Amino acid sequence: MSLSMLRHTQCWGGTHPHPKPQNKLLANKAQFSASKSQQRFYSPQAASSDAPLASSSTITLPEPMAPTEEPPARFQRLKSNFCRMCGSKMIGRKPEGEREWRHVCSNSNCGYIDYFNPRMVVGCIVEHHGKILLARRAIEPCRGKWTVPAGYMELHESTAEGAARETREEVNAEVQVLAPYCHWDIPMIGQAYILFRAQLAHPYTFSPGSESLETALFDPKDIPYDSLAFSSVALSLKYYLEDAASGKWRMHHGVIDKQPGSGPNDPGTFYLRDHMSVLTSHLENTTAPPPGASGKGNGGSRH
Repeated sequence: MSLSMLRHTQCWGGTHPHPKPQNKLLANKAQFSASKSQQRFYSPQAASSDAPLASSSTITLPEPMAPTEEPPARFQRLKSNFCRMCGSKMIGRKPEGEREWRHVCSNSNCGYIDYFNPRMVVGCIVEHHGKILLARRAIEPCRGKWTVPAGYMELHESTAEGAARETREEVNAEVQVLAPYCHWDIPMIGQAYILFRAQLAHPYTFSPGSESLETALFDPKDIPYDSLAFSSVALSLKYYLEDAASGKWRMHHGVIDKQPGSGPNDPGTFYLRDHMSVLTSHLENTTAPPPGASGKGNGGSRH
């Protein structure tokens, strides 16, 4: 469940269990705007500057949800019509001992519960001779925007294996995964975003996959921050370049809170809170590409 949405729900109606604002989107935005007095926002346009990233270092815990007699709107948007075990109709209710609404089989002899949990996105920040490999998306959301190769993790694979597979699928590149780099939680959309540091591996080539329009190696100063697809990617690349410049690699974790109704990377509509990082350089065993490896792939390079 979205912790951000919980806080917004409580703001709409105070202590009332069933908030009913005249315009929920406006009410949600009002709550989000009120929080701006306590949080600094991150704009991807400012990513190339020397200004520090907007973040909150104090962990924010969600307030307990007030008991309700009806399921909240976020639950009603989740669809589970029939039981996958016995085929009976699914109903919404709170199982005994739980505070959350669940989809429960109406057959008392079955009682199957269909849980909806966050999805995990995995991918790689691929570097080659000081440049970053990006892909321009051929699919929605954010068709035509640039991103790092990443996608949903599959069953029966590790996060690192999934990150390497997504890179192979989206940019036709083989990579050596070097180390975990960042883990961003995005409660509002129910995703956990995990990126690894990686470098091109033999044969050191790349080209657009079926989900990409274009692939290119970008010099750090030329990364198109105003055309990046996702807030998670904008934050990751900003931190990556900061760490690369300092020569000290860190593992980052934090929560990205997004303004309701905003796009995936709209300027000034998201902020990073609960940011934590730990130095990992001394734990890594990285190897450089073999001398003479080409800096150009099938997709060309961009300077």
